[in-house]
Amino acid sequence: MAIAIAALCLAALAFVTTHGRTETFGNPDTRSLGRDFVGLHMHRAFTRTPWPDIGFGSWRLWDAYVQWAHLEPQRGKWDFRVLDKYVAMAEEKGVKVLLPLGLTPRWASARPDEPSSYQAGWAAEPAHATDWHKYVRTIVERYLGRIREYEIWNEPNHTGFFTGSMETMLRLSCDAYSIIKSIDPSAIVVSPAPTHMDEGVEWLDAYLERGGGRCADVIGFHFYLNMHEPPEQLPRLVNKVREVLKKHRIEGMPIWNTESGWQLAHSRLPVKTRWHVVPTDEAPGLVGRALVLGAASGLRRFYWYAWDNETMGAMIEPDTMETKDAGHALGQIGQWLDGAVVSACAQGSAGVWSCSVSKPATGRKGWIVWHPRKWVTWRPPIAWGVRSVSRLDPDRHPRHLAADGTVDIGPSPSLLHGDL
Repeated sequence: MAIAIAALCLAALAFVTTHGRTETFGNPDTRSLGRDFVGLHMHRAFTRTPWPDIGFGSWRLWDAYVQWAHLEPQRGKWDFRVLDKYVAMAEEKGVKVLLPLGLTPRWASARPDEPSSYQAGWAAEPAHATDWHKYVRTIVERYLGRIREYEIWNEPNHTGFFTGSMETMLRLSCDAYSIIKSIDPSAIVVSPAPTHMDEGVEWLDAYLERGGGRCADVIGFHFYLNMHEPPEQLPRLVNKVREVLKKHRIEGMPIWNTESGWQLAHSRLPVKTRWHVVPTDEAPGLVGRALVLGAASGLRRFYWYAWDNETMGAMIEPDTMETKDAGHALGQIGQWLDGAVVSACAQGSAGVWSCSVSKPATGRKGWIVWHPRKWVTWRPPIAWGVRSVSRLDPDRHPRHLAADGTVDIGPSPSLLHGDL
């Protein structure tokens, strides 16, 4: 394995030197991605949202009405109807469920009158640890063998979601980790996932300094960028998180992007909004580039927020429920990356990004390429042996190479198929 990795690094370095690359980075994780790399959030799958007509492999149940305050609105009075339906739907479709644990019901809250992003008291820690323990145990025992992935809380550095201390969050996390593992040793536990870019990185650093890494199998982070920033800024943020893991000597732990997205235009979106709105014709390219760059940075999951949200990341039209082009792009990128290793990415002097993609199971190799700002005519290196082109927008540009070996490259990624 070490020889293979070394050879890959040398090949990437030669690629950078030969073709005058101005920026390059390699993926530290050489394992193939699975279908579960592409994840979604859906808010109303139990009522009006049809099951997505795209391929995806994982589903994070946040803002889906199945947190603690929804499941146990009164002490000892449980309501599992929505969560039971979600789990059955996921099983039928072969999709993995990631269930975030948290949002304290008011009756259990340490500060029941305190405001939150939801209802009063929900962002506070529970007043009594025994209530938290019973909640976690009840959920894991009920869904043993059906839900295998849990995340502790949501955005603990955001006071709309959590107002307790970091020490309290650590205690909640470690108690939950012990309970989950005692019932289901094979379950995967994701750490509390902070947000707000550098602020989130600082929170994660402090949390791991206190020993948070020992109570998780996966490090979670919400890789939201500033709304005006393009996906090409994502690898820098991922690298900052990696540096924190390295500092605390847990660089081998997987990193999951358990939530991020951009505001995409749709029919109900107000003309004026405080967010930068991605136009409809630009959205498929942005979605595709974000997922490819996330994979190239070594992320093992990328949960898009959100399939049926009318404020952030809408992938369907809210009136017709029809899948937008951005949603189809997400599904197609998932197909490109299923079983693949995205080993290295580079941006050349002409502004074209290229990411090397291989599928070890088949021996096939290709390159995902794009220009983030415009369409250009570009000639792939002869050594790539490019035979054909797959597009996210097949109707706008020809799928074949021109007679002179050039191809049109633009903000929407293209997959160049190699000779293997």
